[in-house]
Amino acid sequence: DLPAHEVSAKLALPDGRYFDEVLLFRVVAPPVAQLERVDDRVYVFVDSEFTSLAEPRLISIGAVASDPAARFFYCELNDWSAQHCSEFVCESVLPRLQGSAVPRPVAAEAFERWIAECAATAPVTIVSDSGFDRWALAELLGREDLPAGAEWRRVPLEVERLDDSASALGLHRHHALDDARALRHALLGPIR
Repeated sequence: DLPAHEVSAKLALPDGRYFDEVLLFRVVAPPVAQLERVDDRVYVFVDSEFTSLAEPRLISIGAVASDPAARFFYCELNDWSAQHCSEFVCESVLPRLQGSAVPRPVAAEAFERWIAECAATAPVTIVSDSGFDRWALAELLGREDLPAGAEWRRVPLEVERLDDSASALGLHRHHALDDARALRHALLGPIR
């Protein structure tokens, strides 16, 4: 219940043309955080870490498949600088890096090869809880198009649900591969 002029100022809206203008907001329920699993697909759960929201540069990307072997992919990139990292990233992400960073073209080629291996048995659905991870894939590959045989699906989850999955599996949050594994666990349960 803020006065309209305060809301307009916070949202950087232009001044209204009328004295009695009204701001209306629609509250939309978030999408249901579940994945309707189809047996003839391979699901690849993806997470990424990046420098900051203000100046995002991809640091690392992790992915784990839904197959019983739980094939995984992880890489760190070498073309970012810690000076562009937010305080949160410096404290929570950088200490978890494994130190085996590679050039972006090497990482992109390795990821595409890995996805192709996953897609060799069935179509692939790449799953993430955040649009930032879709951005990260485009950043990694240098294009918006996904690798051949893959489609995208966003399944937003509450942070607490990911925290619980990570804790149940003994994983570290804010490590791209561990977060991908936690996402897989949160949406599909334990590996069968």
